[in-house]
Amino acid sequence: MKHGPDSFSRRIRFGKDQRRTFALSGVRSQTEAEKVGDELEAIARRLTAAGLAAEAAVILDRFARAEQDAERARVRRLVDSLCSAELKIDTAKVKRAGVTFRALAARWTAGELAADFPDHVALKKSADHDHARLEKVSAVALPDGGTFGDLPLGSVTLDHCEEVMRSLPEAAKRPATRRHYAQVLRRVLELAVYPCRLIEASPLNRNFMPKVGKAPAFAYIYPSEDATLLKSPKVPLTYRILWGFLAREGCRVSEAIQLRVGLDVDLERGSVSLDVNKTNDARTWALDPAVTRALTRWVALNKLQRGALLFADEFGRPFEVDKLAERLRRHLLAAGVDRHELHNTGTNRRQLRAHDLRSTFVTLSLANGKTESWVQDRTGHKSSLMVAKYRRAARTATELELGGLAPMDQAIPELLPAPVPERPKPFISQTEIRALVDNAFQSAMGDLNSALSTDEPDSEDPETEGGGQQGGQSDDSPNSPASSTDADNPNEFVLVAPSGLEPERCFQRGILSPLRLPFRQGATYLFGPSFGPLPGPAGELNSGIASTRGRREPSPSSAAVRAALR
Repeated sequence: MKHGPDSFSRRIRFGKDQRRTFALSGVRSQTEAEKVGDELEAIARRLTAAGLAAEAAVILDRFARAEQDAERARVRRLVDSLCSAELKIDTAKVKRAGVTFRALAARWTAGELAADFPDHVALKKSADHDHARLEKVSAVALPDGGTFGDLPLGSVTLDHCEEVMRSLPEAAKRPATRRHYAQVLRRVLELAVYPCRLIEASPLNRNFMPKVGKAPAFAYIYPSEDATLLKSPKVPLTYRILWGFLAREGCRVSEAIQLRVGLDVDLERGSVSLDVNKTNDARTWALDPAVTRALTRWVALNKLQRGALLFADEFGRPFEVDKLAERLRRHLLAAGVDRHELHNTGTNRRQLRAHDLRSTFVTLSLANGKTESWVQDRTGHKSSLMVAKYRRAARTATELELGGLAPMDQAIPELLPAPVPERPKPFISQTEIRALVDNAFQSAMGDLNSALSTDEPDSEDPETEGGGQQGGQSDDSPNSPASSTDADNPNEFVLVAPSGLEPERCFQRGILSPLRLPFRQGATYLFGPSFGPLPGPAGELNSGIASTRGRREPSPSSAAVRAALR
């Protein structure tokens, strides 16, 4: 027997290793509590012996809560009837009456009710969040002993539900959060009425639901902060890929972590196709080209096969939705992004969540001129009113000239393409080569002029009287018979190009231009036959020999010229 200042309770064993503490709410003294407790043990033994251990919890709880002897007398008569061999009972009905709130809530969040009643119960998409809320509801301690989750559904009253709402955790102080708790509480009791048919009616009515309050403001990431996060080596690459995708495509976190290569994501065409989602509305949209390139390199880097999860943690395991918000804030701090509103909750503002990367996408898209329909194609919002909630933040982003997010394939250094190796620079530049060639030709022409000068015969008497000369003309006169020799006319000589600087090779390599060659204008040059035909001054093609004034034989000074050039 246990008792507090104003209450008594008794722990009873029944069935096979089943123990439960029953609050004796109708007793007022220690003596009365011991008497009722002893009678509870006797009833438990009788029901167990009759094979009704599963139904014993409901009967014992009703007897323990009875406040008058008349009510206990009705329970005694019920036990006598159940244990009598003459009475035939509907054990299925008794079992249904013994189902607790916790048990039915667990079946709902686990998807068992959706499997048993597919026409009336949908598969719970937010089962993880609702399961956490229902666990907190079931753990609420009641004033008369026990917890709310252990109450049989038939024993749940409006007073119990109000006690639950008064005992919610401190974190559940906003109207929207409290409404979420009330919704799951009411939904479990509605399921108990139908289709489970465990109770006749729900103790709650429509006025039980809290009023909807004003939603808090949520933060979003600036483009500069996004760039800092994605390039930080302190953040695992797997998470940077996920953060960058969510901020640039706008889908829900629960949708992104279920994407599979080749099934939901077509990287060849650059598209995403979602079948199962929160709104049960299949949608397809075109990926941003930079996101497509980034994911293509990510798949190749990790050698992901068709059907593999596109996003997984650093150990290859699926992401857990519940832990992503805290991890995102930790990654931002590690990257050096410590803006106050991202990491702190205020009176009307919430700290950053992983879901707010979706808000980042909508806000920056609207700020940079994207239409509502373009945004809704990617986010799956059913109403323009949902998108309109981001208009105010989008106008602020436009005024601040925040710009858009950087291309994903360029924001993450590990996904950058391999650099193209630079072509090796030549040992010597083209300009230097031309200068050297020009100097070589100038030197060669100087040697040529010197050779031609030594081959000319010295004139003993430049000015002779008579001697076949008329009017005091010199031997260098063009009208002189001696001008037909190579030595007398500098425009008639033989030029052989040095090895490596032949005109033919110059044309092929593009090193020298014939117009840059330091030859005399109007002069005729004789090239070796191995160099091929070259155009002459008159326009005809010479094959080996070019001449002026009808001369076709080589100059006798060619040997000296070749020797000088060598």
